[in-house]
Amino acid sequence: DPPLPAPDRSEPALSEHVYRGIVDGQEAYRMRVSLDRAETARLVPELEVPARVAFFYDCFTYPGFRGQSLYPAALTSAMDTLRAAGYERAYIRVHRGNQASIAGIERAGFERCGRIVHAAVFGFPLGPWKRPERRSAGAGDAGDRA
Repeated sequence: DPPLPAPDRSEPALSEHVYRGIVDGQEAYRMRVSLDRAETARLVPELEVPARVAFFYDCFTYPGFRGQSLYPAALTSAMDTLRAAGYERAYIRVHRGNQASIAGIERAGFERCGRIVHAAVFGFPLGPWKRPERRSAGAGDAGDRA
């Protein structure tokens, strides 16, 4: 997968990346990272979103690799790269019932900041709606999705 772009204010950053972790020749995890500020601002429960923000979603660790702390290690590595590229904050979307992912996210240093509620009628989306729980001053924040 391509590395994150260097902070170049004259050129827009690539808007989405897919990262895969390979262990012993097998895909162990994958995660998507969006660098699209407008889309992130639409989803996160804060009123002001920094100019350089990342949004992690669709993160998945394959069953045979779970419990080995690959997910928090991948998040930590990605955050180090993002910080070096000038990104000020990152958010993660995770289902509120996924306690294993939430634990890994928190081990990587993220904090909960709110809840995002998605709804649809006959397949047409009606949300998301933001439900702030608390604001965080941490380096990265994690949010729930219902």
